Order: sequence, then C-alpha cells, then structure tokens
Amino acid sequence: MNKNTYVLTLFLSLCCLGPTANSLENTSTEATRISSKAYDLLVRLEDLAKTANCKDALASAKTAIKSETYTDYEYAQITNITSYCYYLSGDYEGALKGYKKILKTNNLPDDFYFRTAQSLGAILAEQDRYNEASRTIEEVIPLLETP
Repeated sequence: MNKNTYVLTLFLSLCCLGPTANSLENTSTEATRISSKAYDLLVRLEDLAKTANCKDALASAKTAIKSETYTDYEYAQITNITSYCYYLSGDYEGALKGYKKILKTNNLPDDFYFRTAQSLGAILAEQDRYNEASRTIEEVIPLLETP
C-alpha cells in the first residue's frame, strides 16, 4: 500500500468512527456553557469567515482576546475559527498551529476534539505531510471506542 493510500485509508477510518460517551481522554460529554460575549464574538467571526473576510476575522479575534477573558472552551472555539481563516488565507502553518493548540485543551467536548483532529489530519495530508497526518490520525483512533 503506498503512502497516499495508507493516509487516505486512515483518514476515512477516522471519518467513519465517531466518539462515544466518555471515549476520549481529557474530553467531556457534558454540555458546555458559553458566555454571551463569547457567543457574540463567535457569531461575528463565523459570519466574517463565511464571506471569506478572514483578515477582519483574524483582527477581531486578536482584539477580543487581548481585551477580554474567555474560558478554555471559548478560547478553543475562537482558535477553531481563526485556524479555519488561516487555512482559507493559505497560511497552512498558522492553521496547523491553531488546531494543534486546540487538541492540547482539556475538557473539550468529544465531537469538537474529534473534528479538530480530522481537520488537522486533512490539512497535513493536503500538504503532502503524510507521516504527520498518519501519526495524528493514529493517535486519535485508539481513543475512540466502537459501540
């Protein structure tokens, strides 16, 4: 099996599997509350990202992070949107850095952790960084429990 096929197979396996209750270490299945200030910011950032106005989204996120205090979960959500903006802008290293930072956050909801790992693996594979992509995917697969 060549490298491309191996990574694709791993990635598709990861897409087919999903987190189950209490399946991921340092994650949570409990509903996570979010403050109104974080919610308003996330809505604004998401709207900017949807219109490919990533420059403004990144500037707004940076300003908000400097002027407000957010929970780890809220900060991870902000980082998720900014990482996506970096990706859309062609700054793949910025996107990868953000997604890796999210995966180090404790007590994320399982699905958020899982989707972040998928995004990270997909970008690495897109950049022909197959060894890193496969390591990322291989690290997540054992954390998943199949029903």
